[in-house]
Amino acid sequence: MLKSFSATVRKRAVKKLSVEQIYFDLFRIRKMGAEYFITVKKGKGLVRHEWEEKIPQWVFDVLKKGKTRGVVMKTRYFIPSEGAHTIEVDVYKGALAPLITFEREFKSVKDARAFLPPAWAGDCVEVTGVRGFTNRFLARHGLPRAVYEFYER
Repeated sequence: MLKSFSATVRKRAVKKLSVEQIYFDLFRIRKMGAEYFITVKKGKGLVRHEWEEKIPQWVFDVLKKGKTRGVVMKTRYFIPSEGAHTIEVDVYKGALAPLITFEREFKSVKDARAFLPPAWAGDCVEVTGVRGFTNRFLARHGLPRAVYEFYER
């Protein structure tokens, strides 16, 4: 969780996309930019399995009308990191503002544990594996109290 996301860091982004994620009991659908996906995830914390496939817009639209467990709206920024890695910064909208998070994928748990946040992340807080910070949880329950406390400091 990031305290802020400055205009200077935003300018480093090589891509910026609007994201709408809609949660169901066992899967989610996502509109990211002009593309649509269905995703199933398994696991918690640092190691999770994920299956994701592109779907046509009409499938997204049909599923969106079904019974959902909540919606997450955010803007995702793709910022180059060391090597060929990318850090994805999510700036949440609506009821989930002012939450800002970032993530980076790793090849191993060892690599993930050795990761040091970039200097621009400042006073960030690790929320990987914290149930109240999964997008699924946020979609269903809104922001945890810890978010408000973090941004009030």
